[in-house]
Amino acid sequence: MQCANKGIPVYIYGHFFKNFPNWKYAFTLGDRTERVFITNITLQNVGIPLEEKYKIEVQGLFQEFALLDADVFKKGNIRIGQDTMRFTVHDILKKLEVIRQILSILTGVAERIESAPIV
Repeated sequence: MQCANKGIPVYIYGHFFKNFPNWKYAFTLGDRTERVFITNITLQNVGIPLEEKYKIEVQGLFQEFALLDADVFKKGNIRIGQDTMRFTVHDILKKLEVIRQILSILTGVAERIESAPIV
């Protein structure tokens, strides 16, 4: 789905919604330094935990997901990039009503991201 995100990229894994908000499953992109054997390497543009200053905004953005208590969100992943938002799930969605619900919520999230980006 198209989403003109002017803020940070956000990645939410399904476990985020099981005990909402579970911050171990919310990420953005950045640089991370790790020690490998006797040297440090810097990984660029990889998933890093969200900083405290973003957590209130992200929680508010996904509050609607948590209130629905729909299992499909707990099994999927949400990725909000600069131009698109994606929801992926490893199951086959067969129920039209569930698909409509997902699209409706994602449309609302996209509208909120476009009007008030997380910066």
